[in-house]
Amino acid sequence: MSTRREWIARDEALAVSRQCALAGVARSWVYGAAADEAVRLVQDFPPQVRFLLTCRSNNQGIFDLVGPPTLDLIADAPSGLDEVRAYAATRLAAAPEPARSFVAERVAQKSGGNFLYAYHVLNDLALPGIDFGNVAVLDLPDALEDVYRKFLQRELASSPTRWNDDYRPLLGLIAVARGDGLTRAQLIRITGLAESKAMGVLTTCSQYLVGGEAASPYRIYHQSFRDFLLSDEKFTVFPAERHADIARHRRWRDCGEDQQNRLAGPV
Repeated sequence: MSTRREWIARDEALAVSRQCALAGVARSWVYGAAADEAVRLVQDFPPQVRFLLTCRSNNQGIFDLVGPPTLDLIADAPSGLDEVRAYAATRLAAAPEPARSFVAERVAQKSGGNFLYAYHVLNDLALPGIDFGNVAVLDLPDALEDVYRKFLQRELASSPTRWNDDYRPLLGLIAVARGDGLTRAQLIRITGLAESKAMGVLTTCSQYLVGGEAASPYRIYHQSFRDFLLSDEKFTVFPAERHADIARHRRWRDCGEDQQNRLAGPV
């Protein structure tokens, strides 16, 4: 029995949240893993676990697969129930009142019911230096895209050129990569970055990425981050250029040693 099954089997009444229980399954489906891998992940849970499958309300591909929706988690939610506010209040348990309730309410309002927005904002509020004694001036992101924008602005504040030199090449490759993604070794070869620089960027952005364990490939954690990188006016990764980078790498990889030396020119 796996560690996960043993942990869940300790309590027959244990309820597993959709965020935790479906994390591995959802990522396998979203990122194109084989169907038998998804089935294996489902079978790794004991029989008392039940799955609640959700999707975006406008995803026709999912509707074609499993049928029309029977419940809208936002539109059909009971009146007066604010799950994001309750989630935020729980995450902010260490903050003093009334700051805790005030911030939880603001996060819930800004989120528009989006738990991913709340998750990332609350992660940022857990960072050192947050002053809960003056929460009225907290500058919360306006939307999920603004979460990503403020994150990059914060990380690049001391060295703006790192976006062009380090972040854009790496994140751009991960954003446009097909299939399982690209490994760290592949990312380093394609970008030509020093391993220490590449690892610095990948570690800093780890909350928005999946993979990277051992020699496993990196992928974007959520489609919204990919959409942001492909379309944001300031932080665009110029996808056509990143596709060209991958294509040049593949041509180089497929060349023989003599042809590689000719392409590289004199040393």
